[in-house]
Amino acid sequence: MTCIIGLETEDGVILGADSAVTNGGECAVRRNGKIHRVSNHLIGVSGTSRVDDVIRYHTTLPRYETGSVHRHMTKVVCPAITAAIREHFSEWNDKDIGRWYFVIGVGGSVFEVDRTGHAGHYRRGYVTAGCGSTVALGAMYATHGMPPRKRVRLALEAAAEHLDGVRAPFTIMEMKK
Repeated sequence: MTCIIGLETEDGVILGADSAVTNGGECAVRRNGKIHRVSNHLIGVSGTSRVDDVIRYHTTLPRYETGSVHRHMTKVVCPAITAAIREHFSEWNDKDIGRWYFVIGVGGSVFEVDRTGHAGHYRRGYVTAGCGSTVALGAMYATHGMPPRKRVRLALEAAAEHLDGVRAPFTIMEMKK
């Protein structure tokens, strides 16, 4: 399982992720991270590791420069990701589409992208994905006012404390606006 967190800051965005990978009752720690830089986007992947590989090795995105970041997400990023998954994920099945979620940071905003390709952007300024999502949301709320990087780390630690499918080590990456 997974816990991915995205936080908007004054300077840009911070994404954090755990290192757990599960298969049935087995839980292991990954060597490779769940957050990737693609152009000037940070993408955190929750779900099957194959989709993570597609994002890492088969997804290209143009740089976001100016204009509506939400428009960029819905007209460029989400369609590009969906197309890459359809092309490179041999087990793709429209009836079994719910195996992945993303947290994407770009242009100083963070988005929660669900299996339909919807890019949710919320007033609270943070989003989460994965089995650790609800614990992380509570921790992010409770740590309001703390330094941003510390908030993300504490939320990941809280999720790992309470859920078997979330494990350290944690990766935290920042991207400036």
